[in-house]
Amino acid sequence: MSTTERISADRRGILWLLLIAFVFVGTFVFCFTLPYSYAQHGSQPQRTMVLISKTSAESFIVYVVSFALMFLLYALGVRIANRLAGNWQNVLLLLLGGAIFVAVLLPMYPYDSADVYDYIIRGRMTAFYGANPLAATPQQVAKDDPFFPFAAWTAATGAYGPAWEWIAAGAARVAGDDAFANVLIFKLIAVAGYLATGLLVALTLRRIAPDRVSLGAYLWLWNPFVILMVGEGAHNDALMSAFLLLGVFFLLRRWYIAGTLAALIGALIKFVPLALVALIAVVALRELRPRLKLRYVIVGGLSSLILIGVISAPFWTGDVDAILNLNRRSRLFTGSTATVVRKLLVPLLDNKPMGAGGSETPITNLLISRTAFGLLALFVAWQLLQTYRDRSGDPMRPVRSLALILMFYLLVSSFWFMSWYVLWVVPLAALFVDSPLRRLILIFSYLVTCEMVMYQYVGLRPGNWMPDPWRDLIPVLSYMGVIYVWLVVEWWWQRSRLLKSQRLQVVEQQG
Repeated sequence: MSTTERISADRRGILWLLLIAFVFVGTFVFCFTLPYSYAQHGSQPQRTMVLISKTSAESFIVYVVSFALMFLLYALGVRIANRLAGNWQNVLLLLLGGAIFVAVLLPMYPYDSADVYDYIIRGRMTAFYGANPLAATPQQVAKDDPFFPFAAWTAATGAYGPAWEWIAAGAARVAGDDAFANVLIFKLIAVAGYLATGLLVALTLRRIAPDRVSLGAYLWLWNPFVILMVGEGAHNDALMSAFLLLGVFFLLRRWYIAGTLAALIGALIKFVPLALVALIAVVALRELRPRLKLRYVIVGGLSSLILIGVISAPFWTGDVDAILNLNRRSRLFTGSTATVVRKLLVPLLDNKPMGAGGSETPITNLLISRTAFGLLALFVAWQLLQTYRDRSGDPMRPVRSLALILMFYLLVSSFWFMSWYVLWVVPLAALFVDSPLRRLILIFSYLVTCEMVMYQYVGLRPGNWMPDPWRDLIPVLSYMGVIYVWLVVEWWWQRSRLLKSQRLQVVEQQG
C-alpha cells in the first residue's frame, strides 16, 4: 500500500471510529450518567441501580441493550483499528477518545459498588485520625465521620495493600470534607491508571509488534466494560493494572529488576502482580549469564526488600497477610464458580440449610478452599515450568502465561469474584495477536457486565425475592456458565481443525 493509500485508509478509519465514539458518548450520557447522576443521588448512602431505578424493568432493559450495542460497535471497531497505522497521532486520538468516555461518566453516582467510599473512609482514617486501616476498622475509629454511612465494609480492616493506603490517604487529604471532591479524586486516580495502561500497551507493542500499536490501544481504551468500571466505579484495579503493564514493559525489554520492582508496587496495591514477579524471576534465571543471575538475585532481592519495607513500614502490624490481604479473600464467597459449588455442597456436607445471611460451613469451605488453592498452585507451577523450558525465543511466552494464570484464578480458584477483576487481564489481551486467548478475555469482559445487573435484579433484589441457592446460581451462570460453554466449543473447534489438518497431511503424503 502506498503512502497516499495508507493516509486515505487512516482517514476513513478515523471517521468510522469518530462515529463509534459519538454513539458511545451518547449512550453513556443518556443511559448511565443522567439517570444515575451524583448531583441527584449523591447525598444518599449505598444506593444501587435497583434502588435508584426502583427495580424498573426499563432500567434493566436499557442496561442490557446499551452494552449489547456498545460491544457490537466495539467488535466492528476492531477491524477498523487493526488497519490504522501505529503512529502516535492515532494513539493520541484513541487516548483522547478514552479520556472523553470516562469524563462523561465522572458526574455519575457509583451505583455498582461502594468501593470508592471504602477508599475514602480508610484514606481518612490514615490522613485525619492517625489510624492504621490495615489494623483498625472504620467502626472502631471513624464511626462519627460523615462518610461512614456510605462505606460498606465498616467492620473489616482494609482489603488492599499499603501502597494503596498511601495513595488513599493523600487523596483524602487533598479532597478534604467535600463529598463530591472525594468521589471525584478517586475516580481521577482510576482514570490516570486507565490512561497510563493504554499508553503502556502502545509502548509495549511499539517494541514487539509496531503494526498492532493502534489496535492494542483501542482494545483497552475503547472497551465499554473497562470504561464503565473506571468512570463509574473508580476501581483501583485500573491503577494496579498500570503497574502490571509497566512490569510487562520492563520484562520485554529484559530489564528484570525494574520489572520486578514495578510488579511489586502493583502487588502492594492489590496482590495480583505477584504472578508477574514469579514469571520475571523464571525468565531472568533462564536467560541471564551466571554473573548477571547473581546480580539479579542480590540487587533485585535487596531492592525488593527495601521497597516493601519503605512502603509497608507505616502500616506494619507484624502480620505478613495484613500487607497482601490474601487470607481474607479465602473466606468470602460470591459471584464465583466456587460460590456455586459451595451452595450445592452445603446441604450435603454440612447437613444444614444456608442461613439468610450465610451460615458458617466449615467442611464445605475447607474442602473448596484447599481444592481451589491446590489447583491454582499446580497450574501456576505448570506455567512457570513451561515458561522456563520454552526455547522458542517468543518474548510473549511469559505474558501469555501471566494471562492464563489470572484467567485460571478468575474462572476456577477465585471465591470472591467481582466483574471489575477482569480489568486485570484486558490490557494483556490487548498485547496479543488474534487468538483463542484474546477472544476468551474480550468475550468475558462483555459477559461480566451481566454480573451487577443480574445480582441486583435477581440475587439481591429487595424483599428476598429469590431463595438460595438460586440467588447465586442464576447470576453466576449468566457469565461463568456461558464462558465455560464457550471454552468447550472453542476446544472442540480447535481440535476439529487440528484433526482435519492431520488428515489432509496424511492424504497428501499418500498421494
